[in-house]
Amino acid sequence: MPKDLRFYLTRLELFHELKKMKCPVRWHAYEYLIFCKDFICVVLLEPWKDTASIFFRGNHEKINYIKKLLLKYNVNKIVIKKID
Repeated sequence: MPKDLRFYLTRLELFHELKKMKCPVRWHAYEYLIFCKDFICVVLLEPWKDTASIFFRGNHEKINYIKKLLLKYNVNKIVIKKID
């Protein structure tokens, strides 16, 4: 069964998956803030559109992890924007 990010428990599961990056993660409704020494990222979910936007500065490897994770949660459109 596909995972639906419109549900609280599914977003809570995503929160715990993001914490596996060994970075502090803050979560509020459909927004996740991830910050490490070499990485800052905001993930904005729009599950009713199957879309996520990722704004980040720093480590590109962590973006790949987040992207793979979102694909696991059936997010079909992922917009990635690097902030300088």
